[in-house]
Amino acid sequence: MKSDRALKLLMQIRPKDWANYVFPEMTYKTMRDMPSDFVNRLKEESLVDNIKWVDDAIVQYEPMGYRDECLPARMLRYRSDIWEYTKRIGLGYPKIYQAVIYLSKNCDIGVSELIDQGRLSYNFTVIRVWEIDSEEIIKGAHVGLYPLLPIMKWEKERNRENIIKSSVEVINTVGDPVCKADLLSAMSIVCGDEYSASILKKYIRREMLMASALFQEWVKDFEDEAEKKGEIIGEIKGEIKGEIIGKIKVVLNAVDDIEDDKLIKRLTGFSIPLIQKLSNAKNVDRAYGIYMYELFNEASKMINENYELEEVCEKTGLNKTVVEEIAKSDSIPRNGEVFESWKLRAWRKEGLQ
Repeated sequence: MKSDRALKLLMQIRPKDWANYVFPEMTYKTMRDMPSDFVNRLKEESLVDNIKWVDDAIVQYEPMGYRDECLPARMLRYRSDIWEYTKRIGLGYPKIYQAVIYLSKNCDIGVSELIDQGRLSYNFTVIRVWEIDSEEIIKGAHVGLYPLLPIMKWEKERNRENIIKSSVEVINTVGDPVCKADLLSAMSIVCGDEYSASILKKYIRREMLMASALFQEWVKDFEDEAEKKGEIIGEIKGEIKGEIIGKIKVVLNAVDDIEDDKLIKRLTGFSIPLIQKLSNAKNVDRAYGIYMYELFNEASKMINENYELEEVCEKTGLNKTVVEEIAKSDSIPRNGEVFESWKLRAWRKEGLQ
């Protein structure tokens, strides 16, 4: 999805490069933006953007960095929404050029048309980036497509690192420093799934991207997403921890009134051995420490029995970071003071998912 976002931004910066390559049969004198009110409404209702007027026709691109089996129906809906707008403002039903740009084979559903028993026949152009000849893009100076060079078709004898190096060298021939930074930013994002971060960072250094508005916007989106995700995770963790402490209080308060451990088990979901250990705790904090110790101990046993780390996380609810730490430890500390410190450190490292 990040790659979709990067390409959509790039298409707005170099729209003519895309039009010239994707629709070579199209001749035009002018290219202009669609009215902002229309684009904003479509983004809200149809999630479509990258629409341009080209003389009296319209072009619309849809970069695809994920698989969507319903894509043909979605593209038809985009066309319908565009026509509804043009008809309402008295422009009738102009010709619309539509194209889907697949970034990887995993995204390609292999369908680019809809046929309804002879009553409807609809199709759109498909561009499969891995089938594009990189030399064609370089020789044709299709600058807007340069960020896709590393995932295009290259000579067989080139290794992956040389492809990144050559792609960066091509982008470095662009004279406009801001455009160059945008192209490098887009390439680092779009190729992130296909190339290791170490190779990308070796040839695309952070200082090379600082002039890029695209990079700054991507960083802001990333920070906003991380902040939102952090808030959600924090809320979930608070609810989980609160739920556990609530159950512990049930155990501590119930032991004097309820002699049947099986009933407490039904109320809390805790095992009977755990209930018996918790019932001996002097307070909630100590009981919570015992609970976390038992959880860590269960994870340790599963690791010793060669369970996969993901399975340990799923069964215990522990975060992968903590499970990895447990796997590296010889034993779980039993001393109360040592354990308390270890427990708090683990919790700060997102002990529970």
